[in-house]
Amino acid sequence: MAEELCEDITSLKDWLRLSRALVDDTITTNLNNLRLPKPFDPLSTTASSPNRRSTATQTEQLDAPIDQTSCDRLVDAVFANWAARSTLLAACSSRVHPSPTTTATPIADAGGGDRWTRKRYDPYAGRATASPPILQTVVEGELATEEIVRDRTWSVIRNRCRNLASTVRDAPSWHAALQDWVSRQAADRSP
Repeated sequence: MAEELCEDITSLKDWLRLSRALVDDTITTNLNNLRLPKPFDPLSTTASSPNRRSTATQTEQLDAPIDQTSCDRLVDAVFANWAARSTLLAACSSRVHPSPTTTATPIADAGGGDRWTRKRYDPYAGRATASPPILQTVVEGELATEEIVRDRTWSVIRNRCRNLASTVRDAPSWHAALQDWVSRQAADRSP
């Protein structure tokens, strides 16, 4: 999948945008959905305007605790998404400097003469292919965007999930927490 996305910059940017929209842009909503319900307060029905909530009540609801299991699952989903985006951007970055196997090679055409072409025989393949300088600029821009988005998302998670697992909670940054998560995932997969 990474190769196809790296060849078409529009598809690459669209995929990254959608991925961020599904996870990072909705992090506050996802955390709000994880809150534990508060017990019913009979005094709440004595307010003069039943359609209006007080600011104190809204603040209390946002401060409602989120259980550790729910936070851990959300962090796992966020980190899995971040890891997929990092893998894609790394794959696209590695395409900026092509290896010798992807360079043009001479082949004989039906007319008996030699012509230069890619190993693939698709004459339209080169049209959507991003040139290395353009791809490099796009990847660098997307990496800067990732840094900003991940900083914000990590800040929101740390503020709202107060009882995260200690390895995640004590990480000095999202970089360290993500690296720890990737290491644990690799250890879980190894026999």
